[in-house]
Amino acid sequence: MKTTFLILSLLVFSVNTFSQDTPEKIIEDFFTTYGKNKPDKAIDNLYTYSPWLNSEADVVIKLKTQFRDLKQLVGEYNGYQLLTKKSLGDCFELYVFLVKYDRQPFRFTFEFYKPKDKWITYSFSYDYDLDDDLEEAAKFDLLKDE
Repeated sequence: MKTTFLILSLLVFSVNTFSQDTPEKIIEDFFTTYGKNKPDKAIDNLYTYSPWLNSEADVVIKLKTQFRDLKQLVGEYNGYQLLTKKSLGDCFELYVFLVKYDRQPFRFTFEFYKPKDKWITYSFSYDYDLDDDLEEAAKFDLLKDE
């Protein structure tokens, strides 16, 4: 009985240890933490999936500072929605989200790479040029109809 319990415990532990987070799970965790008004922790969690970038690196520290200031600039965070997801094979994925604030929307772009068996955060960026891109896309659509 003890042996069976021990083996079962080891199997359950092994499954949890060896299961990997998918890009969708990483992004969901990011937005859940961010939604709890914890931007620093959201960034730290995102970059725990990148062994090449330390959470104390200058780039990450600058990103955290800018992220903290967003609320003062554009108001409260009001949610997000997926705009597009693109894949290159089965080892590189890009996700673009529209992130809603009181004053204006932002675009959050996440890139993930799987060099072997685990997904890592390859890149994260954000900007507010959505309106420029939408206008450009509208111009392109007008040209296609002619």
